[in-house]
Amino acid sequence: MTEILKHIKPPSILIVDDDKDDQFFLTTAIHEVVPDAEVKSFFDGIEVMAYLYNRERIPDLIFLDLNMSKMNGRSTVRMIKQDEVLFKIPVIILTTSSHLSDRLDLTDLGADDFYTKPVADEELKRIVEKVKNRWLA
Repeated sequence: MTEILKHIKPPSILIVDDDKDDQFFLTTAIHEVVPDAEVKSFFDGIEVMAYLYNRERIPDLIFLDLNMSKMNGRSTVRMIKQDEVLFKIPVIILTTSSHLSDRLDLTDLGADDFYTKPVADEELKRIVEKVKNRWLA
């Protein structure tokens, strides 16, 4: 049984957020909830799309901020969900926006889940736990 488990890849999770502190706190929360996760961070949609189009490894999950320079979350979701391979990746919006219109718009574009950025570390861990149970279980 342990031989089989050695060949299973740890989950690959991407963070797309233009705030270094938010990247750090989310990475920390992910590693506390999913210790073996491989986490890569990007500052905008252009960077992550270049990585995804390279197809080095299709990630298991993407946490995506909405408001970023260069390419925002809306455009990034649209590009991911229109791609014949990438559309299967769960895209979780994690943003400071709490507007219902943003939630509805992003759901229409294909985002798989939507959370408003928390202030407390414990709340962030709870969000990561929910996402893990729903999308990585």
